[in-house]
Amino acid sequence: MKKISKKIFAAFMAMVLIVATAATAFAVTPDMAAAGTYGATNQVLTEGVNLKKSIVFINPDDKAVYEPNITFNYAVSSPASVTATVTDANNRSAAVKPGPAGGLSVAPSVSFSASNDIVAATAAGYELSKNIALSVDLSAFQSAGVYRYKISESVASADLAAAGLLRSENYVSDRYVDVYIKNDNDALAVYGFSCFEGNDNTSLTSESTNKSAGFVQGSDLNDVDVYYTYNVSVKKVIDGTLADMLHSFPFSISVTGSDNAAKYQYKLADANANTDALVGGAAIEQALGHNKQIEIYGLPATANIAVSETNNTADSYSVVISNDMSGAVKAYADAIAAGGSAALSDAAVAVTDYSAAVVASVAASQQKYGAIRFTNSLDAVSPTGVVVRFMPYALMFGMAFYFFFVTKRDKKEEEQTAAL
Repeated sequence: MKKISKKIFAAFMAMVLIVATAATAFAVTPDMAAAGTYGATNQVLTEGVNLKKSIVFINPDDKAVYEPNITFNYAVSSPASVTATVTDANNRSAAVKPGPAGGLSVAPSVSFSASNDIVAATAAGYELSKNIALSVDLSAFQSAGVYRYKISESVASADLAAAGLLRSENYVSDRYVDVYIKNDNDALAVYGFSCFEGNDNTSLTSESTNKSAGFVQGSDLNDVDVYYTYNVSVKKVIDGTLADMLHSFPFSISVTGSDNAAKYQYKLADANANTDALVGGAAIEQALGHNKQIEIYGLPATANIAVSETNNTADSYSVVISNDMSGAVKAYADAIAAGGSAALSDAAVAVTDYSAAVVASVAASQQKYGAIRFTNSLDAVSPTGVVVRFMPYALMFGMAFYFFFVTKRDKKEEEQTAAL
């Protein structure tokens, strides 16, 4: 009896395994958008599916930055014909068909905005992803099968440039989505999706590495839009034997040059917290004393900066302006008199050499201005009034010498006359 029970139990378990294997021929695996799943095998999207749109945020000092203001648009289409198959881990294959019109829809756009929460950018790059919602209308499908659609991304080059984004010329703006439809009693049901880079006729297997979560970072930065940000500081140095080391000189700093009103942060000297500001917004105003500085974080590559200082003392200070990025030094030939001003440049200067949004290979723009330093010097001057104070003594000495010489000469002449 025990032997019969064991045989029945073993047969039952075998049936369970067979059914389970058959049911998972195109099984839905964990969400492909989960962290670390790029290029994984058996990468299939789950229900409630979202593709991902990513921007990689980079800051050389790991400073938190704000998103740029930019919108990416999406459209769905269906190939006219498809010659491709999908093959699962059990080596079962199915032919891929063109998706029927209206069967798959995509969210029309995804936006990044400076009004959103701050992003923890790093020097290595932090990838921020947003959802691109997909939805299926089962009424468009007549039978079970695997159906293919193309999702196309579009954005104007001018918008990329205004936002200060970098995009490789090898960037792929299309993704394909296969929709898996099965029979479910007397109806049809969606049981999986798969997203990949390829073309209308790309065949997939469980080992394919071109599957992805959407428009996200792949093996390098050339697969994704990149937002490089930059930091600038303005420091005050006071020097010289007559300089007032306790004085603070007023500074005005303006950040301009981005068409999309990007947001950045700055930290005033001795402040405990950062302040938000808009590119093209109000100037940063603060008086800086010796060795005090204003720090600016998260500037887009398109930013321009203007820095000026006012001499609000009664003295004339020599001014030298230096910049660590280029090693350039600007020295004013004449001292800046009381009420005068010194400026980094006659007009705003570009923080980086950024010039185009589409590049051969994504890399940071060369930063031109980083640590800017204004050094004001006032050395000891020669004591004034030296002629007035010493002239009477000089005259007295001269007169005494004259009378001594004349008297001596006259006496000598008298002695010579007497000798005759």
